[in-house]
Amino acid sequence: RKRQSATKIVYLARLKISSKPQLIKIILPIFENYQMLTSKHEDFLNFKRCLNQNIIFYKDLPEYQRSFKSRFSTVESLLEIDYFDPWLVGFIEAEGCFSNFQATDERNLTASFSISQPGEPLIMEAIRKRF
Repeated sequence: RKRQSATKIVYLARLKISSKPQLIKIILPIFENYQMLTSKHEDFLNFKRCLNQNIIFYKDLPEYQRSFKSRFSTVESLLEIDYFDPWLVGFIEAEGCFSNFQATDERNLTASFSISQPGEPLIMEAIRKRF
């Protein structure tokens, strides 16, 4: 699908799965086997709970608010997860920024990498320690 803004054309690809059997058979097992390491995992658990309760109407959804409390107690416990490095690549794909720029009044080009995640200090400390 092609979207056009005032300055550029952006091509957008989207995958949407809304079939309950497919969600249960395909999506749930992925995130049960490779759990998200951020507080987004709470969103998944809430999604799974609602899906398994056969909720049909919006009004029947239980109230939910993410706590942003890490389920990990230490940076080391995060770094010991066997899929931390592949998870980190995906996290950087979504949240990372690679930049080359020339600072004002400087002749040299500066390269930088940055990544941030609000409300996730333990994750950011684990990433810092991994580098």
